[in-house]
Amino acid sequence: MAADKMKEKLFNKLGWICLIIFSVLTAIYMVTIYVFKLDSDQISVLTNLFLAFATFTAACTAVLFFTDWREQHDKSISNKFAWKVIDSFDLFNISFMNFLKSLEDLEKKFGNPQSFSEELKNLDREALILLIETRSMKFNLANFRESLRKYSVYSNKEDWYKGQEEKIYDLFLNLNLDHLEKNDSKNIISGIKSSLDKITPQIYYFEHEVIDKLINELKSKT
Repeated sequence: MAADKMKEKLFNKLGWICLIIFSVLTAIYMVTIYVFKLDSDQISVLTNLFLAFATFTAACTAVLFFTDWREQHDKSISNKFAWKVIDSFDLFNISFMNFLKSLEDLEKKFGNPQSFSEELKNLDREALILLIETRSMKFNLANFRESLRKYSVYSNKEDWYKGQEEKIYDLFLNLNLDHLEKNDSKNIISGIKSSLDKITPQIYYFEHEVIDKLINELKSKT
């Protein structure tokens, strides 16, 4: 990260140095022509020399500024995808809290079969929203990883983030409650809690090992 910032500053400085050299050469050329009484042959030689130096300096300046612009552009695209991953996790977190609230309401209706059935439908809806948010996280993380592969902004991180996609897929599987027997009210809550025992550590891991690292990466590049 420090090396990237030093490289960026170096490119900026070299670009401005080339621009200053170009300006100085132009000034020297103009002063030489007007101050010294040169004949047409001397002016022609001086002009050719100036054009050669000016062309080289302008080319160097253009390359340096374009390289800096391209790096800023690539960084901007990868950062945009990184923020999408973070935003999708925030939405997932909200949905997860709603799911836990629905589970709490379900437990309160345990003694009333009709109310229990209605609350179970609410829980199913919250579980479906969680699945959608999990898919969104996986999709955004895949786009972010693709930007790493394409632009190499966060060097040597692509394989690590690919592993995180697989962890999200595991989370997706554990969030699927279709395997639970919905007619068995006695065991359904314990089944859901058993799934939560697998889900919670995965969420904690993703928050602290992926989201926090992404935020730190973004802070270091601003």
